[in-house]
Amino acid sequence: MHAADRTYAMNIAAIRAAAGRTQVEVAQRLGVGQSVVSRTEHSDDMLLSTLGNYLAATGAESARIVVRVHGVDVELELFSSAIEGASTEDGPL
Repeated sequence: MHAADRTYAMNIAAIRAAAGRTQVEVAQRLGVGQSVVSRTEHSDDMLLSTLGNYLAATGAESARIVVRVHGVDVELELFSSAIEGASTEDGPL
């Protein structure tokens, strides 16, 4: 990925904001209340499936976690619209 194509987020709320979505919009896509999205955004700990569902609801096209181990990047794909096919937007948190 080119440096110009990368934006760094300090929290998942910043990802939602970058996608131009409100908490209410994300909640509707997940089938939950806005307060659930708010709690998720302020959580210090969550399941990877919760994170993946949240990111899909923001409109993200894919989500990966990259960890550097002994100088090697190890990538874990949470979801990809190309792999998942249909919608990944409507699962519960």
